[in-house]
Amino acid sequence: MEAIQPSFAPVNICYACSDHYTPYLGVSLYSLLRNANPKRLYDILVLHREIQASNRVMIRQIARRYPNVKLRFVNLNRYDEALRSDLGSYYTIETNYRLFLLSELFASYRRMIYLDTDTVVTGDISRLFDLPLEGCALGAAPDVGVQILKHTKRAVFCGNMPYNITDYVKQVLHLPGTDGYFNAGVLLLDLAACRELVTFEQVCRTLHSNQLYYNDQDVLNILFHEHVKLLDVSWNYTNNIAMERRDPERQAIVAPYLRDNYSIVHYISANKPWNAEVPLGDVYHNYQKEKEAYENGKK
Repeated sequence: MEAIQPSFAPVNICYACSDHYTPYLGVSLYSLLRNANPKRLYDILVLHREIQASNRVMIRQIARRYPNVKLRFVNLNRYDEALRSDLGSYYTIETNYRLFLLSELFASYRRMIYLDTDTVVTGDISRLFDLPLEGCALGAAPDVGVQILKHTKRAVFCGNMPYNITDYVKQVLHLPGTDGYFNAGVLLLDLAACRELVTFEQVCRTLHSNQLYYNDQDVLNILFHEHVKLLDVSWNYTNNIAMERRDPERQAIVAPYLRDNYSIVHYISANKPWNAEVPLGDVYHNYQKEKEAYENGKK
């Protein structure tokens, strides 16, 4: 693997995206750049395997309006056999691509933000990049969905076996409990520290030696549960928080995570603002409309 070189000394940001998801990546990227500190430089990578040329042009046009932004597409198709796993019907191979950040491909990068494409960035992303990790290898917000499952006791399935989430985390992932389990949709990575702790071979071995419900997210929790700084959920405000606050029986579960102000909204699960009416969907649609107006020369 030939290492990918940073473009300059910027805020480093990485997405992983399939061709199908490029319209939603466009909204996320637009929102990120719309709210980014204009005095900073941004090096943005899009990891992919088959994004067609017309969609790459569409994404580049969003970034081209900003002279302080460098955007590149990195095709990992020739490497992705290493990260193939049983993804089920919901996930695609690209969801595992964030694990490539732990490989020698990114040995020239020290710090990186990873973002899922089903996010909208409502604050200045450079503030996340600058957060101190206090000796930890990565920063991530708690997975509120796991805390909800802990209280509702709805089963998750691993190898066709039902588990409550606490047993799954302890018996399958061999973690001490759910309290430190994090969501991997938004990550702040000290890649140098990560590489000191694990090799890419260990990453692949962990992925392939376990039947995992949350795939690469479980891999990261297994490998880094003792080396993660838990960030405030405002940096990964999953829309299930807004949904559960409507349920009188579950309000108490999400009460510690409720925020009036948040910097990143993350639309988890199969229901997304582009295919269903979802909590906080208006945030996505507002940026989508603004992006379309911008592209049409109205803003």
